[in-house]
Amino acid sequence: MAVVADPTDLATYLGADSIDIGRATLVIELAQSVAEAVASPLPVGARAVVLACAARAYTNPQQIPDETIGPFRRSGMQAGVFLTRDERKTLKLLAGRGGAFTVNPMAPIDLSSSP
Repeated sequence: MAVVADPTDLATYLGADSIDIGRATLVIELAQSVAEAVASPLPVGARAVVLACAARAYTNPQQIPDETIGPFRRSGMQAGVFLTRDERKTLKLLAGRGGAFTVNPMAPIDLSSSP
C-alpha cells in the first residue's frame, strides 16, 4: 500500500502549526484503509478524500457525537474513521466506476431472416 498522505500533509490541511505525528500517522493509515475498501488501488486524486477522512478522525479523537459549549450546541457529528456518501461517490468516480451508463437487457433482434 503506497501511502497517499503524511502527517505534514494533514497538518497543512488542518492549518495546524504542530501535530501529534503518531496519531496523525495512525488516522491517515486508517482513512486510507477505509478508502481502499471503496476503490483499490486508490485512484489519482484520492489524497483529498483520505485527508478529509483523516482530518475528521484527528479533530474528534474522543468520538463525541454532540457538543454543547455555553449557549451553543453542535450535533450530528459522526464519530470514528468513516467516509461520507459524497466521498465514497468521489472515489468511485475517480476510479471510473460511478458515472451514468445504459444497459440494454434485450439482445439485438435480426429481422433480416424469416422463418
